[in-house]
Amino acid sequence: MQRRKRLWRVIAKALGPKEGTNEKEADVIALVRIIVLFSYMTTNAFIVAGVIRQWPNGGEQCLQQKGVESRHLKF
Repeated sequence: MQRRKRLWRVIAKALGPKEGTNEKEADVIALVRIIVLFSYMTTNAFIVAGVIRQWPNGGEQCLQQKGVESRHLKF
C-alpha cells in the first residue's frame, strides 16, 4: 500500500503543481489530468496510425487525382 501511494504521488507531481484546498481535492485534480493526458495520447496514436496506414501509396494517389504524373517527382 505504501508503494502504491508513493507511486501515485510521483505521478501526480509529474503532471504539474499540486492544486486544490486539501489532499482529496488534489488527488481528484491529478486524476483528471491523467485522464486528459491519456485522451491526448490515444488521439495522437490514432492520427499516427492513420498516417502510417496510408503512407506508401497515399501521396502518389493524391497526385494522380490532381493530374500530376509521379515520374516527375522524387519520393
